[in-house]
Amino acid sequence: FISHSGAMAFVFIKAMAEKNIWCSKAVTCGNELDLNWVDYLEYFGNDDDTEMIAGYMEGAIDGKKFLETASAITSRKPVFCIKGGDSPAGNIFVSSHTGSMAGKHAIWKSAMEQANIIKTKDVHDTVDHIVMFKFLMNKPVGRRIGFVTGTGGPTVTTVDLCDQHNLIVPELSDETQKKLMEFIPPFGSSSRNPVDLSIAAGVDRSLYIKAIKVLDKSDDVDVIICLHTGDRQGVEIAEDIIREQRNCHKPIISMMIGTTETNHHAIRILLEAGIPAFPGQENTIRPLEALIKWKERVRHNTI
Repeated sequence: FISHSGAMAFVFIKAMAEKNIWCSKAVTCGNELDLNWVDYLEYFGNDDDTEMIAGYMEGAIDGKKFLETASAITSRKPVFCIKGGDSPAGNIFVSSHTGSMAGKHAIWKSAMEQANIIKTKDVHDTVDHIVMFKFLMNKPVGRRIGFVTGTGGPTVTTVDLCDQHNLIVPELSDETQKKLMEFIPPFGSSSRNPVDLSIAAGVDRSLYIKAIKVLDKSDDVDVIICLHTGDRQGVEIAEDIIREQRNCHKPIISMMIGTTETNHHAIRILLEAGIPAFPGQENTIRPLEALIKWKERVRHNTI
């Protein structure tokens, strides 16, 4: 982690630890009297022990070197960056904090896009992205999402988010739907995608696993997202997913919607088992789109 702020680095390390993910190295470069942010980016880019690079940046001394260095590194490693001073008021404060020229938001957005840097909103958004990349960066992922759920409202709004983030929720083939209809309840359910198991899934947890198995063998989707309100039976559902994940070929992502300690514990054991898990909707969908986009650009640049 490279930071123009000591406090930001401290908060980042703590937030990572809460997800049971560890930051191997962190450096704060302040007003850059000697080495600067891009110098450290270059170092971490060539460090064999560094898999991913994240940071908080207020400005760059040499814009051309920043673009050249970042472009070379992001073809091999993902780089996540929180950009401070994007607003007029923030820009003014940056000048008194590190003395940097924060620059205009549109310019920095374009520069990071050009360099294939993932621009994140804040520390927690950055950690969510790192979780997604850590577990799925080396696995095949695609834009076609299959949902398995037992809850309506959160699924509807998550599908809306998929549309906003260029992810596809395709209607399942007749063959796949026929297999699902062999066991999903005939009332309050849907086999089209999202696969809605209705309130019956709260009584019979095996419905989740049966649906995951069907989608895993289907050619209709690339990624499976299991959406559950984790405050109720969250740990039990998590344990079921962990057992089934060993037999799956497609990536599984768990959305455990909720805020209680039960929900947090469910997410923790999923992460420990190597399954990306999140407590909310946008902090699942945004990182997934970023991962797919990054992989597409890396693949395109190596062809």
